[in-house]
Amino acid sequence: TLLNALTGAGILAEDKLFATLDPTARKFVLPSGQNAILVDTVGFVSRLPHKLVEAFKSTLKQAKYADIVLNVCDISSEDRDNQLEITRGVLDEIGVDKDNIITVYNKCDKEHQPFLMENGVRVSAKSGFGLETLLEKIDEKLSDRMEQLDILLPYSQTGLVNTIRENGVVHSEEYTADGIAVKGIVDKKFAYLYKDYEI
Repeated sequence: TLLNALTGAGILAEDKLFATLDPTARKFVLPSGQNAILVDTVGFVSRLPHKLVEAFKSTLKQAKYADIVLNVCDISSEDRDNQLEITRGVLDEIGVDKDNIITVYNKCDKEHQPFLMENGVRVSAKSGFGLETLLEKIDEKLSDRMEQLDILLPYSQTGLVNTIRENGVVHSEEYTADGIAVKGIVDKKFAYLYKDYEI
């Protein structure tokens, strides 16, 4: 439901075990204009048979390569504290950096008791409440890996504008007599390409 709400996808969303068996990926745009890919993976189930636990873990191990992990918790569940503890334990076990985790307390429209949140975002994927805040938090975390650009590219280097589009965001582009004046953001791993062209 959260993936559908954030990306506009029409993926099957049911409140039952194993509704999501295969990871599903969808592209979406953050408030800053950055493109991101959201992957919905299998949920966590406690007390599974050992062979199934190992199969789940092998699928979930891909999470440690994500820039951000959204740990989605049903805030209306009476067992939410235990569910959070199990999820955090598994994420820790597979090597996910805790600084890359945002806990998403979903179904806040069904919450009946006050709940003290730790470093998370309260949302209702169904009603849309809190989704803007969640997107801003994702944007903020991802911006740590981006670098601001204010450059003047010679016309012989026009291909570098495409590199910004593919790995960041072009905020403005102006063609001048001396070259292309570009402002935007780019993934820090590509920033070295633009050092000679800074204004």
